Amino acid sequence: MTKWIPARGRSPIRGRFVASQVLADQITAHLELDTVPGGRTVLEYYPGPGLLTKTMLDAGARGVIGLQPDEHSRKFLEGKDDRVCMIKHLVRYKGKGFALNPVYCLPTKDTPAFKGGGEYSSPMDNGKDLPWIQVEPWDIPQPSSIITGVIDQSSKGMDSVMLQHLHYIRERAHFHMYGRLDAIVLVRRRTSETLRANPGNRTRSMLSIHANCLVDIELLGRVPANHVHPPLEMDLLKISPKTHCRMKTDMEIFTRCIKTLMARKTVPLNKSIRLLGAGAEALLKQIPFDAKSVNATDLTIEQLDELAYAFENWRYRPTEMVFID
Repeated sequence: MTKWIPARGRSPIRGRFVASQVLADQITAHLELDTVPGGRTVLEYYPGPGLLTKTMLDAGARGVIGLQPDEHSRKFLEGKDDRVCMIKHLVRYKGKGFALNPVYCLPTKDTPAFKGGGEYSSPMDNGKDLPWIQVEPWDIPQPSSIITGVIDQSSKGMDSVMLQHLHYIRERAHFHMYGRLDAIVLVRRRTSETLRANPGNRTRSMLSIHANCLVDIELLGRVPANHVHPPLEMDLLKISPKTHCRMKTDMEIFTRCIKTLMARKTVPLNKSIRLLGAGAEALLKQIPFDAKSVNATDLTIEQLDELAYAFENWRYRPTEMVFID
């Protein structure tokens, strides 16, 4: 179906992609594509030259929707199989559906995402939903669709990409408006360890806390560097959205509060809490744990939520806060 660039020399495709048949087969096996009649639909992040795409189609995928391919990926995959759809930008169009071209999508002047400059595809099929996907209720895992690919393409860093993915889950937005989609994805090993960090782990960060609140994560395997291109050791993770978020506090307030405390995450809580504002020590009277013996990384999600709830209802809570990096 497609040409494939082996993991040697320089590739015209920007970003990292699956570069061995062994890894493509391993990922495809975890996707369980034959569990529904006609096969599952796969949303593939950054499809690269198409080795994983071809493997999934050969294994019985109903269709593969390539998300945010670059120009070279598009040339490798476009028009090779009617079960493949490449989508450059995924935008809602006036609340009616996604604006997309069945092969390749760019915003038009009529879509909110259009910012001017560059070429855009025409004609657009405005208001059309994604192909091969049906909306399912959130209380059950999406049975007919799943996400895969390599999440490693952002100039802003891996944490930003994963936080965006978690944001889509929390808001039930983007492709998660179709239901609670599991993801079998490759991420950098450092990011994998951060995502899975538990209370007390010094690698714990805001990314870890959001992940603890919103998803269950299972490590499926360690991937040697020579199985992706450019070479890099990665982890294969299964990320499953929870039915309900574990935090009860307003997400914006929770993030403001905990991000401020995490700026001094090795400092005991009874001292770092002063970062929340003058007189914030009064909040310690409302939390049922010893603030002298713990810091922000030691607290469970429930304890962080209690602290954020106290902050949310604090009459002297600052309306604007400066985050300390």
